[in-house]
Amino acid sequence: MLRFLHTADLQIGMTAPGVGPMARRVQDARVESLERVLALGRDKNADFIIVAGDLFEHNRVSASLVERTAALLRTAPAPVFIIAGNHDYYGPDSVYNREEFRRSGDNTIVFSERRPVTFNNFDVTIYPCPCFETRSPESPVTWIQKQVDTTYHVCIAHGNLPDRIAGSDNDYPMRDEELRR
Repeated sequence: MLRFLHTADLQIGMTAPGVGPMARRVQDARVESLERVLALGRDKNADFIIVAGDLFEHNRVSASLVERTAALLRTAPAPVFIIAGNHDYYGPDSVYNREEFRRSGDNTIVFSERRPVTFNNFDVTIYPCPCFETRSPESPVTWIQKQVDTTYHVCIAHGNLPDRIAGSDNDYPMRDEELRR
């Protein structure tokens, strides 16, 4: 049986200007959330951990926060699979391309392309759907064609569910019919 842990929107580096002097505490709490996710992955004996977008608040996060995050990821009990979200989207200036983040270790995998990736040791095909810009009216999942060479199939996407959530915007929309496919 495949066991994985999923999280998203930790938004490490959020400045939280609306909370005044508590802003530093908000920043620390977001890093502590990652610590708790990694501990839970260890406690539950997860095969891997997924961060489905917006690990960081934006691509200009301070070097010290990126280094702190990378140090935590090096302690991960299992591989950590990450896609860029709309806040920390993947591009030439992506936080994921910075030297500080590259120190996160070989167990941290950032998917920078929309193409299936097979991990035979888990008998799983991952279908990563990273974001490449802050906003997009296009669904991130339309490219997916299911592979047949593994038992498990996991799509990692970041976006909105306009068919399910009333009032959600049309930014990276994923429709029910696409998700069922």
